[in-house]
Amino acid sequence: MHDVRQVAWLIYLFRFIQGRRRTWHSGAHTLINSQETCFVSGLAAATQLGAGYPFDDPGARRSFNHYGSLMHGWRFTKAKG
Repeated sequence: MHDVRQVAWLIYLFRFIQGRRRTWHSGAHTLINSQETCFVSGLAAATQLGAGYPFDDPGARRSFNHYGSLMHGWRFTKAKG
């Protein structure tokens, strides 16, 4: 069982392991535990590996870029549009 402090530190520290030794993490515990977060974290990892961002909605793109920056830090490649 995890308490909130442990999960909060884990979320903060993910950005320091992303891309190290060709390792990318995605999953529910990257920000909050939800199915949507799993999807977005997988999409963020895929874009870091070179996949294009597949959606045209500007609001979704802003949310994606915000989440990606939280998860991957300054090295995150933002979706353009």
